[in-house]
Amino acid sequence: GGLVNPLNKLELMILQTAFFMAHKLNQEKKEYDATTEFSIRLKDFADLWLMQDSEKRIADGSLYTMVRRAIKKVDSRRFYYPDLADEKRTQVLSGYFSYVKYISSKENGASIAFAFPQPLIPYLQNHGQYTWYYFENIIKLQEYPNAIILYELFSKEKHLRQKRISKTSIRTDFTIENIRKRLSVADGYDITDTIRKIIKPAIEKINSETSINVKDPIIIKNGRTIESIGFEVE
Repeated sequence: GGLVNPLNKLELMILQTAFFMAHKLNQEKKEYDATTEFSIRLKDFADLWLMQDSEKRIADGSLYTMVRRAIKKVDSRRFYYPDLADEKRTQVLSGYFSYVKYISSKENGASIAFAFPQPLIPYLQNHGQYTWYYFENIIKLQEYPNAIILYELFSKEKHLRQKRISKTSIRTDFTIENIRKRLSVADGYDITDTIRKIIKPAIEKINSETSINVKDPIIIKNGRTIESIGFEVE
């Protein structure tokens, strides 16, 4: 797979700020969608992150130039992710923002305005200020669609904190029919091969590329028939 350049400190600050702004609306129980425009003054951004010499850097334009360059790099990242509004979890290709505007006024100084793509909104509502972290993991799995599907499932289960078996681990089970459907496994494809050739390689990729760790699948049988597969996620 191709290497994805990690975001630098300023680029991460921009993403975290954007998603925190959406998180605040979650906390206030305010609705938002792809038409909602978020904006922040450059001065407020600098104050939020306690940037040194911010007044001087705003006055000479250097901070504006740095932020604009960083946003351009963040906005150039394109990645696939499941559309949560679609039962089939169709893969969507987008970036973090649907658009970015740079506004300058004598009264308020420089500001940045932006909106999120509609398919991204459910993730903001589920993951809040940590959405950027979720998607940076998704980006690392771009060439492994089965790993993306399982990562999305495991992240959702971990976020919901269901079937917690320790402070850091959850257990989640899926029926064979459910897992086949989610991974689009053809009818008649042997479940043992599904586990060995599809699920295990996906888990290995998740463990090596993302912030979560999944143990080997737990086979749940009824007699000799495999009925479900369990996963422990840390």
